Amino acid sequence: AETLTNYEIGVKFANERLTANVGAYLIKYSDFQVALVRPGLPPQTVSAGSATNKGVEADLAARFGDNLQLF
Repeated sequence: AETLTNYEIGVKFANERLTANVGAYLIKYSDFQVALVRPGLPPQTVSAGSATNKGVEADLAARFGDNLQLF
């Protein structure tokens, strides 16, 4: 069976004019499952071993008055 372990950490900041978020993540898969598709045969689920996914996400929004916001 496919299993995964997920780690995530982040920081958030906000005041009346600025909002900022930064996060980092790490996902580790074991017994990663994929669909094997071959012409003329039904799809088959097979193990593709292990996989890792890691990255950083960030967003920023700024308010410059009642009618203007950039994000």
